[in-house]
Amino acid sequence: MKEGTKGSKSTKKRHPHAKKRNSQSRRRKIQASSAQTPINPTRDTKDSNDLLTDWIPFFKDSENAYINDLAKRTRQSPTLSAILQSKVNYTKGSGFTILRDGQPVEVDSLPQAAQDWLMSCNSLNQSFHDVFGDIVMNWVYYGNVYPEIERKEFDGGTFVAPFVQDATKIRINKAKTVAYISSFWREIGTGNSPDDRKTPVATIDLWDGEIDSNADRFLIHKRRRVSEFDFYGLPDYIGSLKDADIEYLVDTFNLTKLRKGFFPSALIQMVGDAPEGMSAEEYVQEIKDRFTGEENNDGLLVELLDTSEQFANVQLFDTKEQGEFVDLEKSAIDGIIRGNRWFPALAGLETSGKLGSNQELINQWRIVMNNVVIPEYQNPCLDIANTILKLAGFEFEVTITNKPPIGIDDRVEPSDVMTVNEQREALGLEPLEDEQELEEDGADD
Repeated sequence: MKEGTKGSKSTKKRHPHAKKRNSQSRRRKIQASSAQTPINPTRDTKDSNDLLTDWIPFFKDSENAYINDLAKRTRQSPTLSAILQSKVNYTKGSGFTILRDGQPVEVDSLPQAAQDWLMSCNSLNQSFHDVFGDIVMNWVYYGNVYPEIERKEFDGGTFVAPFVQDATKIRINKAKTVAYISSFWREIGTGNSPDDRKTPVATIDLWDGEIDSNADRFLIHKRRRVSEFDFYGLPDYIGSLKDADIEYLVDTFNLTKLRKGFFPSALIQMVGDAPEGMSAEEYVQEIKDRFTGEENNDGLLVELLDTSEQFANVQLFDTKEQGEFVDLEKSAIDGIIRGNRWFPALAGLETSGKLGSNQELINQWRIVMNNVVIPEYQNPCLDIANTILKLAGFEFEVTITNKPPIGIDDRVEPSDVMTVNEQREALGLEPLEDEQELEEDGADD
């Protein structure tokens, strides 16, 4: 008889200390698992040779949705959202300064076609600075930017139109030559089953790196390089994701607690029949609706009972009215700020009385500009912008006009820098007819 068939005896000896397991103990064994979005995903080269899809998933251990989860986190955490948006605003600056041979020039010195293109460079009627803002947003939020270049021929030559694709919708192939576009990567997942691959996915070539490329349409991919990740970039705030999740969960817990009348603050047990014309369920729901919710706190319940059987047994539970996990949320907010290397005042997060002087705010702005914004965000994004200008055939570059968060208006006397009529105009008054004589008379005095 062959080994392993019915009736055979196993020759494998049990360990002398092993306990005999009966069928009852085996039935009691419970196996469970949980799935959650990873905070720190494994490298994106993991199992890339075993893929059934043409694209590299944005981290297989996130079911190809890590960047989509980043987008969700930026919406869920108010502190993270405020900081990232302030980073975008400071990186975009107040506009462009045009450079020719490294020297600033006036926009009016450019050919009219170039001026028109800077004002409206694509079919969405975006200015080039608007496109730059989209580049910055994707870089700051996701660490990946995908500018799209479209060339259209017309009688006067070639019009190059730049757009910026939403980074959450893009995946690339292993050779980094093709990009795949979809709004349904969560549904597609890793694409390891035929059902996962039913959703249509559009394709577009990635830029080959040649300025004189003749392709009519292609994507440029620039990523924030991180060790162990070869295909996709990561933003610089990933160290604060746990804190962002904590802030969201604490707020969600307290909001749910408010909507449901807090967690049970009392147990009410009633014996007897419901009032005439009402079922027991309707009566219980009426009491709940009347004394829970944001508008019904501390309500008083008064009832006239028909019999002693309707007497209610009420047990009160001690609850915290100011909300749960207050200290934990404060710690999470501090972690988000530190993980972003940012000052709260620059994101409008400081409470009244903590802002400090204007000079302090300017000093903070200079620190983040020189240590975070310019090297980490502006320079990479300007590299993309100036590459687009070369692809469009222009012989100038752009840099950013940075503006501090506050001006010096409050420290300048209007009479020192404005004429009388300019001051009158600012006040909504009619100008004087002979302003020159008035100023001379004032000088004589």
